[in-house]
Amino acid sequence: MEYSSEQRKLAAQLKERPVSLIEAAECRRAAVCVALFSAKNGPDIILQVRSSKLEEQPGDISLPGGMIEQEETPQQAACRELEEELEISKEQYKVISQLDIMHTGNLLIYPFLVVLKDYQGTFNAAEVAEIFTVPLAFFLQEEPEVHEILLEVKEPEDFPFEKIYGGKKYGWRKRTEKVYFYDYHQYCIWGITAKLIHSFIQICKTEGLIDDFEICGDMKDEMTCL
Repeated sequence: MEYSSEQRKLAAQLKERPVSLIEAAECRRAAVCVALFSAKNGPDIILQVRSSKLEEQPGDISLPGGMIEQEETPQQAACRELEEELEISKEQYKVISQLDIMHTGNLLIYPFLVVLKDYQGTFNAAEVAEIFTVPLAFFLQEEPEVHEILLEVKEPEDFPFEKIYGGKKYGWRKRTEKVYFYDYHQYCIWGITAKLIHSFIQICKTEGLIDDFEICGDMKDEMTCL
């Protein structure tokens, strides 16, 4: 099929337009770091227990990170949060790569792979209650426990049922979401944090990155507490 001149012009215009996520501008945006550092038997991932004094998700286990502020890029936000929460300087880490973006609810999460150097276990006690590390090999060897939750639709009272076929009996499509769990010693790493780590592990496996991290031996039962 031959394109008309108008179609070629339209195609050229749209080709220059970057593809975006519908309603992305209405989403909250956050950035996190999958932060690795060299331990005795190979790389560990740094995780933190959030302070019980925080308004959002107190006591949860998370990766270093937080909300993206206005005029910030996702990488700038990830680096700022990493420095603030772990109390480190720019000289103590390198950003290796951006990882796959996660979209959940009205939240977009931009993860970055980061390598730390000379980290001494410091953290900001106003935001973090505890820092601990898990060998990367643990996540490479262990599959997470996965459960599905059902997300139900709750219409507001002023929803215009009269505009849709079936009205109040309209059959909304049922949506489910997978929730991941990793049990590691006394810690339960779950939810968004577990899903982001699982995504990173899948990248390691599919892209053949395992040997690049120089994993040696079975580190399943080793834990470093900082």
